[in-house]
Amino acid sequence: MTVTERTKEIKIGMLESTIALSDRMSTSFGPKGLDKMIKKGKECTITNDGATILKFFKENPLHNILGSMSDAQDVNCGDGTTSVVLLACSLYKTMSEDDNIHSAKKAQALEIVKKIGVDHIRSVRSKVNDILSVALTTLNSKIAAKNVKLAKIAIDALNSFNFEDVKILKKVGGNLDDVIMHKGIVLQQNRGFIGFEGIKTVKLLIVQFCISAPKTNMDAKVEIKSIKQMKQLVLEEQEYLMKKIRKIKESGCNLLVVQKSLVRESISKLALHLFKKEGIDVIDGLERREIEYLSNKMNIRAVSDPLLIKQATDIEVEVFKYEENSLMDDPSINSTFVNFKTDDCCTVEISGVDQIVVDECERSLHDVLCVVRCLKNEPFICPGGCAIETGIGVKLEEYSGEQRLLVNKAADGFLALTHHLAKSAGFNTIEIVNSLKMKLKENWNYGISMRRNRISDMVNMEHVVQPSAVCESEIVLAIETVQMLLKIDDMLPTIEK
Repeated sequence: MTVTERTKEIKIGMLESTIALSDRMSTSFGPKGLDKMIKKGKECTITNDGATILKFFKENPLHNILGSMSDAQDVNCGDGTTSVVLLACSLYKTMSEDDNIHSAKKAQALEIVKKIGVDHIRSVRSKVNDILSVALTTLNSKIAAKNVKLAKIAIDALNSFNFEDVKILKKVGGNLDDVIMHKGIVLQQNRGFIGFEGIKTVKLLIVQFCISAPKTNMDAKVEIKSIKQMKQLVLEEQEYLMKKIRKIKESGCNLLVVQKSLVRESISKLALHLFKKEGIDVIDGLERREIEYLSNKMNIRAVSDPLLIKQATDIEVEVFKYEENSLMDDPSINSTFVNFKTDDCCTVEISGVDQIVVDECERSLHDVLCVVRCLKNEPFICPGGCAIETGIGVKLEEYSGEQRLLVNKAADGFLALTHHLAKSAGFNTIEIVNSLKMKLKENWNYGISMRRNRISDMVNMEHVVQPSAVCESEIVLAIETVQMLLKIDDMLPTIEK
């Protein structure tokens, strides 16, 4: 096989991969898009989020590249993860049709396309007046669609706190409307016990060492030949634990937070029993990042060694419990949550009937928080309903400057998104796209309205808008990714070690 033949096969394979991915993702595009059920091992995920879907695509390196691009869109803006993948796939398909043009020329043409697209967004954008309508537009295609309470809480949270200081607490049981914002850090008690409910001032101590029997060496062997030796072993373990517990008790602590250990049991059942006898409540199983965050916000230094324990700190906490109905043998399960009161952060509590619904609700809340953050940083909005993509397509078709043929061809890539949106809504795609192109010459705010099933003014009549930063990020990421893909002429195998 010659180099030219191999290059052609590689490019054909890449084109087929992008087309296949676009066909799969296009059905999840827009408010009427469908969800994907993805099974990995025993776990099941149901979502229409582009970044989440692409995390499960690991075989094809091209899908990994597009997945990274979608992740970047998710980190930057939270929304538009499916749109950016569809746009990249459509642009790559249209720009790959003519093999006689060098990839460098195509990349130069895409730079012109990017400039036209960004300039168009900045010319049609307007100052945001109603953040709620933007938040609701973000939720339209998600499981929490029309959940006004969720959108309002996201806005209230970011009006009072930074994005990094808004934590999400997932609770199985209840419905999607049971959204509550707590001021402070709310932790779920996984192990341990809390002996009170309501608001109380406690003496808190945060530790990063294990309160369990010491771990033996790999080649160590303990032989027990009698009941007396067994009792002696239990007494020695109890005395070993009591030394640490006395040290904690001397600090005045009556609420202990213990970091989760990867090596061994962070706190043993015997230690929990002894703490209960001493009247010390315990919260166990916190990850390292949770411990660091709690320490910083409560201004308490986490202790890594029993010898470093000093005085426990007075703080105010609120303990509340939920009784969940269970399908197991037990009629109900009590879940205990502890709210560490502070004015520096908040926790948004979300609920769902099962873990799959709760996980998808978390992704919806994350997206709407990111969108509100975008509006805080750059308070401009653009019309939704594919008005931006179609408008850019119209401008590219009218372009008559340098590299006109390639720039005009790129218009098909942008108009492909309008086709996908119209198709997912059940419209006649060719008719609706042509009508929208004509309407946009009168007013750049026209788009496809899913509510009225017709072309309408998305800003003034439908109030379907999105942050301009989302549109800009989508176009820039998609075009820069396509520029990189167009320059690939071979895939080299590697040796797995």
